[in-house]
Amino acid sequence: MCIFRRLLLSYLFILMGLLCLAQPKLKDGILDCRGWDLVKDGPITLEGTTEFYWQQLLDPNDFTGTNLPRPEYVPFPLLWHHITIDGQKLSPQGFGTYRFKLLTDASIPLAAFDVPDFYTSYKMWINGRPFLENGQVGTNAEDCRPNWIPFTKSFNIQGRETEVIIQVANFHHSKGGAKEKIVLGTSEMLFKKREQASSFCFLLTGILIMGGLFFLGLFAFGQKNYASLYFGLFCLAYSYRILGTDLYILNRYLTDIPWWISLKLEYLSLFLCVAIFIEYSKYLFPQDTDLRVLRLYQTISLGLAVVTIFCSAVVYTQVISYYLMVLMSLVLYGSYVTLRAITHQRDGIYYITLGIGFLFISFGLNILQYFQIVGYYPAIHFLCYLLFFFFQSLHLSRQFAKTYMQLVKAAESASTAKSQFLATISHEIRTPMNGIMGMSELLGKTQLNEEQRYYLDMVRNSGDNLMTIISEILDFTDLGNGKVLLNQTIFNPKALIQECMGQYTFDAQQKGLALNFVVDNDIPLQLKGDEDRIRQILANLLSNAFKFTHQGNITVKLQVKSQSPTEAILLFTVSDTGIGIPAKKRSSLFEAFRQGESSSVRRFGGMGLGLAICQRLLWQMNGRMNVQSEIGKGSTFAFEIPLPKVDTVEDVAPQAASEKGTMPINPNILVVEDNPLNQKLVLLLLKKLGYQADVAENGRLALDAVAQKTYDLILMDIQMPEMDGIEATRRIIAQTDTDSRPPIIALTANALHEDRERCFNAGMDDFITKPLKPGILKEVIMKWLPTPTVVSNAAISQ
Repeated sequence: MCIFRRLLLSYLFILMGLLCLAQPKLKDGILDCRGWDLVKDGPITLEGTTEFYWQQLLDPNDFTGTNLPRPEYVPFPLLWHHITIDGQKLSPQGFGTYRFKLLTDASIPLAAFDVPDFYTSYKMWINGRPFLENGQVGTNAEDCRPNWIPFTKSFNIQGRETEVIIQVANFHHSKGGAKEKIVLGTSEMLFKKREQASSFCFLLTGILIMGGLFFLGLFAFGQKNYASLYFGLFCLAYSYRILGTDLYILNRYLTDIPWWISLKLEYLSLFLCVAIFIEYSKYLFPQDTDLRVLRLYQTISLGLAVVTIFCSAVVYTQVISYYLMVLMSLVLYGSYVTLRAITHQRDGIYYITLGIGFLFISFGLNILQYFQIVGYYPAIHFLCYLLFFFFQSLHLSRQFAKTYMQLVKAAESASTAKSQFLATISHEIRTPMNGIMGMSELLGKTQLNEEQRYYLDMVRNSGDNLMTIISEILDFTDLGNGKVLLNQTIFNPKALIQECMGQYTFDAQQKGLALNFVVDNDIPLQLKGDEDRIRQILANLLSNAFKFTHQGNITVKLQVKSQSPTEAILLFTVSDTGIGIPAKKRSSLFEAFRQGESSSVRRFGGMGLGLAICQRLLWQMNGRMNVQSEIGKGSTFAFEIPLPKVDTVEDVAPQAASEKGTMPINPNILVVEDNPLNQKLVLLLLKKLGYQADVAENGRLALDAVAQKTYDLILMDIQMPEMDGIEATRRIIAQTDTDSRPPIIALTANALHEDRERCFNAGMDDFITKPLKPGILKEVIMKWLPTPTVVSNAAISQ
């Protein structure tokens, strides 16, 4: 009992404190503010009962003298159709006058009224002087001009009594009278509050517009994710409601827009925002949403949008109260769908739930504010909208990132498949080409008549062209994947060009062209760079020059563009007197698969990859290329490369054999190859070079052979049945001492960069690709083994 008494006393004290702090109320047109400090206690919202004069537009002059009009005392603020006078409800259309007095202390600071919009026009006096006017009041529809702009305006309180008169008229809306509360406070406080609310609106509008444009761009230029599309449209549509409703900021700046247009836009934005958001939500949880329910809500919203466009405000504004109830049911249904999605653990459910939850809070506050259950709290609305946008953006960005990662994985899978396909194609083409070109090489060293040698040359040229195409495709693929590594060696640039030009001497004689070579005297004897890649670039430019030149000459120049003690920039120039290149074709000359002639009747073959490969190789070597050309007079291709200088003249010949010690004069060579034709070809080439060799048909047989006999060199194929060359190499290395292990040379049709890496990672010492040429085989064997003295020079030259 003692505890109950204490609780009751505490409750009474709290209630008394609240009553003491309760704001003054209007009572029969009197607001007694005496004793209320607007600075310390805060502003006062005007509500209660006030004088009202229905169907009368009274001004301050009407309240002077003795014959005063008889007032009715009605609740304020309250819409007219909720007010009853003499037993009859008032009509929403009509006019009337409000009048009340403020009783204040003489010491009150500079005051201000925060006046909301009335339905639909008003005129306000303070102490007999005009104070505010919104639209134009009148006694009929023709004289009445509606307008909605909330105002905050200061005034000086003179004396202890202030008279306020407000005329209100409405003939254009389904509602009439006062709905929102007028706020009395200090000028500083109310203007600060208005500025804060406006700042929230501008900031939120900017966020929504930028976010909406971002997601529309994401849809237009990225994956066609319709959730991004409708979310972007929703953000843009809703941005109008931030500036075009509540505070009606747009109405302040765009004063020339007719009231009926701004009102239609206000209602249209509401209906369309709901319809767009429903369409957006359809893509969030399609498994948990009943499409028929969403279509029903969309039909209602779009139907009301059509009514808004074609009907007057008196018609379409009547349904808003019922529509807000529909929205409440939509919020409940959305909550039900969200709970189902949470139960099923849908992707992104937590981000979506948080975002939609904050949006529903804002919607709920708007609805409660409309029915005058709560006030307007701009900071809460701003926070709810901001968090909604943030979490929805987070979900959509996460979806985009997820889709992007899937595309990346798909692209990586496609790239892997492409590499595997190229490796397979390369292997399958190079294996028979090895036999064709190798046997053609051997056949060319036999006795042939002129006609047979002509046919053989045709076969060899066709084989060389085919291998060029295959090599270009593989080089282009490796360059695109960033898998081409530069091999830095010391070389003589002048000797490199002479060697490269020597390969085209026969072609020049055949076509009757003069092949010229010009070199500066100050070219360094030794530079460091990728000799093979520079040779490849020169060979490509020379091949093009011979292809497109039918008479005249081809000139190769080597110059030093500039040099320092540590580096020289070499300028290579290849000029011809050929057909030239049209100006419109030069810009795309270095693009892949683009040629000077691209029609179906073009005279020159090729895939259009050569110059693209040269360009990319130069980029890797920090070089560049340019072209000058004139139709009918020829072309000049020039490229420059910076190359480090070598301080001292070094012996750059291969040192592999000497590093491995003295090898036997008659070496034992093991050829590991499964293809019978390639077996015969390698054995014949080795025989021509003076070597005998054993053959193992796969990696397992190679292991047996190595276990039974000591070999000085192993030529290892890669793709073989039972055991491939990679695994065989690893086992041979594991079973053999490091000092006595023979060099293992990859002899394979697998020519991709990753194939070379796999071979070296397995422990192989060198790498030869098929088709095999005697010169390359001789060079590699002599690199790893001394030349046998029992073989004569004549035998080798054959």
